Amino acid sequence: MADETQKSDSLKKIPASEILSKIEKGEPVEYDNVTIKGDIDLMADLDQHQLNMLKEQEGLEEIIQSKIVKLFIKITNSSIEGNLNFSNVIFEQNIYLSDVQLIGNAQFAGTQFNATAIFERSEFAGHIDFNGSLFNQHASFSRSQFNANAEFSGSQFNGPAEFFESRFLGNVDFGGSQFKDVVYFSESHFQKDVSFINSKFCYFAEFSESQFNGVSNFSKTEFDKVNFCESIFNGNALFSGANVKNYIDFTRSAFNGDYLTFENTIFDEPWNQEYCCRKAKKLLEEKGDREAAGYYFYQEMDAKRKQKPWYYRYPEFVFIQLIFGYGVHPFRLMAWWLSIILVFGIFYLIGNGIDGAIQPFDYLKVSFATALAPGYIATIINPGNTGYRVTPEYQVVAMIETIFGTFLWAAFIATFAKKYMR
Repeated sequence: MADETQKSDSLKKIPASEILSKIEKGEPVEYDNVTIKGDIDLMADLDQHQLNMLKEQEGLEEIIQSKIVKLFIKITNSSIEGNLNFSNVIFEQNIYLSDVQLIGNAQFAGTQFNATAIFERSEFAGHIDFNGSLFNQHASFSRSQFNANAEFSGSQFNGPAEFFESRFLGNVDFGGSQFKDVVYFSESHFQKDVSFINSKFCYFAEFSESQFNGVSNFSKTEFDKVNFCESIFNGNALFSGANVKNYIDFTRSAFNGDYLTFENTIFDEPWNQEYCCRKAKKLLEEKGDREAAGYYFYQEMDAKRKQKPWYYRYPEFVFIQLIFGYGVHPFRLMAWWLSIILVFGIFYLIGNGIDGAIQPFDYLKVSFATALAPGYIATIINPGNTGYRVTPEYQVVAMIETIFGTFLWAAFIATFAKKYMR
C-alpha cells in the first residue's frame, strides 16, 4: 500500500473539474498515469433546462434524470482521489477505467452502457453501486478488487460479462440481475456474503475455482448451464427454489459449510437432480442432519426413477415412491394403512361381508384386525363368544387386505425406527 501511495504522489495531478469540462464540451477524455483530485459528479451540473431538453428527445420520454455522454472515456494506470457519480448516465461510446485506484465511492445506479465497459485490474476502496444498470455490450471487471460492499442488484448484462479473478472483500449483491450472455466468475474470491437471489443466467455461467467464504445465496435463481468445478464453499451454499434448465457441475468442489440446499429446486434433467441431491445428502449426513439428508435421499431416488424405462418408472412411482416414500416418510405409510382399513371396511359394509357385524363400526373393527394380522384376533375384539366371521364371498378380499395391511404396517415400523431411533 505504501508503494501505491508513493506511486500516486509521483503522478501528474489533474483536477476533476478538467475532466468534467471536457465532458461538457464533448471532447474525448483520455488520461494515463495521472492522479485525479476531487469528485467526478456528472449529474451535479445538470440543470432543469437540460433535464427538460432530455425529456423531449424522441424515445427518452421515460427518462426522468439522465445525461447522455457520446464521447470516449479512457482513464488508465491512474488514481482517483474522490467520488464518482455516473448515476443514470447513458454512455454511447466505450468507457475504460482500467488499472485505476478509486479512493472514494462509485455511483453507477441506473447507468446505461451502450458500448464496451471495461473496469479491469482496478481497486475500488469505497462502496460500489451498479444497481439497475444496463450493459448492452461487453462488460469486464476482471482482476479488480472491491474493498467495500458491491451492489449490482437488478442489473442487466446483454453482452458477455467478465469477473475473472476478482476479489470481493465486502458483501456482494447481484439479486434480480440478468445475464443474457456468457458470464465468467472463475477464480473469483468472495470474502463475505454474496447474493444472486432471483437472478437469471440465460446462457453459460462459469464459477470454477472460485472461493466463497460467506453465505452464497442462489435461491430462486434460474440457470441454464453453470460450472462450479473445483470451487470452495466455506459458508452455506443455498440453491433453494432455483430452476436448472441444463446442469450444475460441482466436480471436485469442497463444501465446508453446514448446508448445501436444493430444497424445492426444479431440475429439467433428472440426472443432474440425482447428482446435486446426492452431494447435498452426503454433506448433511457428515454433519449429522439425518432429517434433511432424508429429504435429499428421496429427491435422489425420485431422479433415478425418472431415468428408468416407462414400464419401471410408473409402477415404481405408485408403489415405491407414492406409498412407501422411499423409506423416509413413515407417517405417509401410516396414512395409507389407515386408508386401507377405511376402504376395506366400507367394502365389507356395502356387501354385508361380515357375519356377526351389527353396526358400521363393527366392519371397521374387522378391517382393522385383518390389516393388522391375518384375522386371528377378530374374536378378541368382539365382546361376544362367537366373534366375527368373514363370509365365504369376501374371504379372498380379506386375504388381499391382510397382504397389504401387514406389509404396510411392517414397513411403517421399519421406517419409523430408521428415521427416529438411530
